[in-house]
Amino acid sequence: MNLLDQTKKICKLYDIQPARSKGQNFLIREEVYDKIVEAAEIKKDEIVLEVGPGLGFLTAKLAKQAKKVIAVELDDKIAETLKTALLLQKAENIEVINKNVLDIQVLASGYKIVANLPYNITSVFLRKFLSTEHRPELMGFCSVLCRGGNHPKCAG
Repeated sequence: MNLLDQTKKICKLYDIQPARSKGQNFLIREEVYDKIVEAAEIKKDEIVLEVGPGLGFLTAKLAKQAKKVIAVELDDKIAETLKTALLLQKAENIEVINKNVLDIQVLASGYKIVANLPYNITSVFLRKFLSTEHRPELMGFCSVLCRGGNHPKCAG
């Protein structure tokens, strides 16, 4: 079953409808997930903060590479669906946090961010994580990667 069919099935089963007003979209191309993981250059000893994990397709791929994935999902229903799916998969190195990423405490150090952000919070998000003493080692936004905040496209 392809990702589009899986996404439709999960959304129907759990009565999930992406809220376009919140910028919610589900990626449905496996090759995009693979490129994101490859570009993030995740090592086995690294922690990944994933923002907007959605249904967890990227989360599962990140977990295969990382020591730990902290998946932050604002939507209550999607977060619960993701927690259920991860329990069934016995994914032990993934923690799901049902919160606004702007309200979480910045990790101490040694982490990377992979995010599928809605445009309306991008500037605030970048300011939060790039103005802190404990900046991420890398921030990946699908096709744009920001290392240590020095990339021109990372200006908040």
